[in-house]
Amino acid sequence: MTRRLGIALGLTLALWGLPAPLAGQASQFGVRSLGLPLLPVSTATQGTGGGFARFDPESAINPASLSGMGRAVASFGLRQYWRTSENPYGSESGNDTAFPLILVGGPIGNRFGFGISASGLTDRTFLVGLADTVIVRDAELILSDTLISKGGVSDIRFGGSFDVSSRLSVGLGLHVMTGTNRIEYRRSFSDSSYFPVQLRNELSFAGPGVSIGLLAEPLRGLRVSAMYRLDGDLKLNKDSTRIAEIPMPRTIAAGLQWGQGRLSLGGHVLARNWSVQQDYITERDGTGASNTLEVAAGGQLLSSLRQPAKFPLRFGARWASLPYPLTASGEPGSEFSVSAGSGLLFGGGRGIVDFALERAWRSGAPGYTEKSFTLALGVAIRP
Repeated sequence: MTRRLGIALGLTLALWGLPAPLAGQASQFGVRSLGLPLLPVSTATQGTGGGFARFDPESAINPASLSGMGRAVASFGLRQYWRTSENPYGSESGNDTAFPLILVGGPIGNRFGFGISASGLTDRTFLVGLADTVIVRDAELILSDTLISKGGVSDIRFGGSFDVSSRLSVGLGLHVMTGTNRIEYRRSFSDSSYFPVQLRNELSFAGPGVSIGLLAEPLRGLRVSAMYRLDGDLKLNKDSTRIAEIPMPRTIAAGLQWGQGRLSLGGHVLARNWSVQQDYITERDGTGASNTLEVAAGGQLLSSLRQPAKFPLRFGARWASLPYPLTASGEPGSEFSVSAGSGLLFGGGRGIVDFALERAWRSGAPGYTEKSFTLALGVAIRP
């Protein structure tokens, strides 16, 4: 077992060396404050719409779910996004690639489980352009402003679980929030006699967090979960100089999962009090922040009870409100998505490839909408 854990850890450390700039979703709903909240789930759970997130040991959410790791595992995911954004100023299409979650973990003895993961917490990758006409020395000039942002906040979790009994597990997660946000501002003029302007800044984030979780099976085939996460203030540095400390929300969630034979169904409810950032944002002439609610439900139909990872049918849906309104008078916005997925085995059952398709719709202030299509691929190696 020690050798297997060493192999899994080595694979994951190598995967952490993948290029960080690819972790962007580039949504117009990620422009404000810390950006667009992300869902750190495995590809298999994404196929269920996030409905199994509270019970999946390969998703970095409920530390108590680590008790479900029967053997050492190293996993990573890749997601390809295609999106179309519309607002009162026009529409634009684009695509992006992201590595949303890397995880290594496994059992320790008969009662303990552990897991180390790196995932996205929020994403603030975007490009915004503005064209305007100004009068300079009685001459009319056309200027073009471009604001480019790359990066966001990442979440590194060190989690452990303990099986109190065969039907009750508890877990603890220690979190390190980190990340960078590279911002570039450009201004050019229609008259070449005016020199273009270019400014660059780098914001860096750092903050602690802790989560506790519970996983129980009160009745045969019925499981319940609960989770609470408390994050400290997020320290914000600009070019290595401390400029602010951002209050971070508390998270509370609960879920249910039922399984009978080849069919399993599950869902959860999650709430965050992002409004703790209201004063911080409005003092800086921002649009504020609102509390959010997330609801997800999904299912899985197995093709084989002996090999549950071999061509299962997964399906689900998710709805969530967003914390940051795009305009001062607009709604914070919301997103709705539907998902489907499956998987296959390779390497004599030591490897699993999962894939999922997701269609999402976002809306916020009047005239601001977005549609996206996501192809997700996940690979898990079990030495």
